[in-house]
Amino acid sequence: MRSRLIRSAVALGAACAASAAYQVAAEARDRRRFPPPGQLADVGGRFLHLLEAGTGSPAVVIVPAIGGNVLDWLAFHRELAADMRVCVYDRAGFGFPVKSTCRSPGH
Repeated sequence: MRSRLIRSAVALGAACAASAAYQVAAEARDRRRFPPPGQLADVGGRFLHLLEAGTGSPAVVIVPAIGGNVLDWLAFHRELAADMRVCVYDRAGFGFPVKSTCRSPGH
């Protein structure tokens, strides 16, 4: 009974490790295959994915809803950009997140 429990724990640990390794590899592959459509702006050592287009006035900033990202607004963004300057960005943790160069929060 005890050896079965140990084997089950080892098998579960191996499955978790394999799943984590696959996730890291798949995320790296996806970053290469699907680069962000906008640019990465440095904001105090943190990078923000920003998509801007158009010229003139007024300038419109689109703030995606919680859980949304730049991709949700591409069609609308392009249509507005014909008449004005339009910017849309990804909130932290959504869309095209980029690891910060900061070592601790708030710095």
